[in-house]
Amino acid sequence: MITLYQAEWCPWCHRVRQVLSELGLTYTTVNVPVERAKRKQVEGVSGQVAVPVLVDGDKVLTDSARSSTTCAPRTRRPKTSMIRPKWVAFAG
Repeated sequence: MITLYQAEWCPWCHRVRQVLSELGLTYTTVNVPVERAKRKQVEGVSGQVAVPVLVDGDKVLTDSARSSTTCAPRTRRPKTSMIRPKWVAFAG
């Protein structure tokens, strides 16, 4: 089972959800708190508080085209070509 740690307001997370749906993959979501200090669950899984984070068994993918960028409401939506190949490779 794929688990996506994400935030509804995050444009990067939205794009990951969109790609997972396009691929017809079943996944569950875990919404993280807005406050970074309260993101203990995703930090325990990935070692970081940034989202999105995809977990599939022992595979953890933390890079959605901008590895050191934390999603925030002010960020721009990523270009499809920037994110799709990494997530498709992970899902395949």
